[in-house]
Amino acid sequence: GEWGAVEAALKQYVADNKVQAFQIASTLRQFTQVWDVEAIDSRGRALADILRARLLQVSGGEVTLDPAALQRARERPEPSDGQLEAVLGAFGAKTFRWWKTGLERASAVCVIRSKMGERVGTGWLVRAASLKREPADELLVLTNFHVINEHGASPGLMPDAAELVFEAADSGRVFTVREIVWSSPPERHDATLLRLAEPVAGIEPLPLAKALPLVDDTAHVYVLGHPGGRDLAFSLQDNALLDHEGPPAGAPAIDGVCRVHYRAPTEGGSSGSPVFNATLWEVIALHHKGGKIGMPRLNGKAGSYGANEGIGLQSIASAMAV
Repeated sequence: GEWGAVEAALKQYVADNKVQAFQIASTLRQFTQVWDVEAIDSRGRALADILRARLLQVSGGEVTLDPAALQRARERPEPSDGQLEAVLGAFGAKTFRWWKTGLERASAVCVIRSKMGERVGTGWLVRAASLKREPADELLVLTNFHVINEHGASPGLMPDAAELVFEAADSGRVFTVREIVWSSPPERHDATLLRLAEPVAGIEPLPLAKALPLVDDTAHVYVLGHPGGRDLAFSLQDNALLDHEGPPAGAPAIDGVCRVHYRAPTEGGSSGSPVFNATLWEVIALHHKGGKIGMPRLNGKAGSYGANEGIGLQSIASAMAV
């Protein structure tokens, strides 16, 4: 019950600039799976969330939460500023609120599955106006063409064979597709915009970034999806932004398509996931394919690397407006 001593020790540990993701993840498992501190006391629940928040900011970290755990974490009251400062120092409150913003964003991410129950991809809620569509306030779902398309090609589902569940918001509510509003094949934007049979209420759509981040040694991205068809996960292992074809130095190889390369690890089931910037949890790209060794570098650069690829959202929005 000596929470003050625990917080003081954790401050020295997790706030150290040499701490590694494996170490924080191990401590988090000890606290939650062995000691179950979240069931002991509200300060214990706060410590677990503080560890998760810090893990998300360390290169190589990953946080996976099942829908029920994500809902509980989102609904928990925020720790006091004193506790946040005791563990994470002067930036404790900022870090924790950043983490809570990510949890809120997760509500708008859905699993896409066949009506037989097979999980095939991820989608997410977006306001029509963000993609230059009308009516402006309509809420639509964006995913990959190779997840849902008119003929079930590539090897996606046809609209009437698909169902969507926003598990972080309500795992018991199933949505079906009314129609495809717009689509672009895999060799271009690999995107499908869906209108659902029933409107979605009570979930905030994801905000889109107005521009791609500058590419430098500190630039990172975050992927939210259903990797391998499992529970919703924040993907953050080695999540460096490698390059993109946007301004100021981008030179798109495919006219009207802006590709983004990053090193966040993804699996099947992550197709269609939103890719977020590191500052405001705004969507910069639609995850398109991942885990490719020998991916040719962008912008005419020689050589290849292991990278994942997304399609920049602003290039998708521009294509829809044509």
